[in-house]
Amino acid sequence: MTKSKENNNDHARFGATPVGLLVELEDIEERSISIFRAFNSHEHDRFDLISYLLISLGSTRGKEFITCLKEINEILQEHGRRRFEFRRVNCRCIGSDEALLAEIIRTSSLDQIDDVITMSSLFLKPNLIISFTKLTEQFSLDLKNLIKRSTKNDYIFENVNSKLH
Repeated sequence: MTKSKENNNDHARFGATPVGLLVELEDIEERSISIFRAFNSHEHDRFDLISYLLISLGSTRGKEFITCLKEINEILQEHGRRRFEFRRVNCRCIGSDEALLAEIIRTSSLDQIDDVITMSSLFLKPNLIISFTKLTEQFSLDLKNLIKRSTKNDYIFENVNSKLH
């Protein structure tokens, strides 16, 4: 089978290969992917995300959530076994790396820490797994709080997932 050039471009390499659609996920999974995509996208997307988080969670809680997000992102981008891939903000598809991260966040929100550790070992160096697990626990708690306070159509969750590959 021959791959088309469209399926063989840079965004589809490594862990960005499409494995599903955002609409198939639970709220906590979908929102975690959307937050990480916005954080890793253009400066204006990051600014909008940070503003949204500060308004939605309040100054103190919002800053703590953003710090947690930054630390998780740094571990994923700088200290993983390989580069962690995110798809574009406006993409309906989810990449394999994103699917695993979303499942880790969801599982962490259910306090299934042994499973989080096991899944994290797939892309993290062993010395980072425990600190990453603690960060995902805090992130998932704050994300659950954010979901309770907002509607599904808030900010980045409205009309962004418009591109299907």
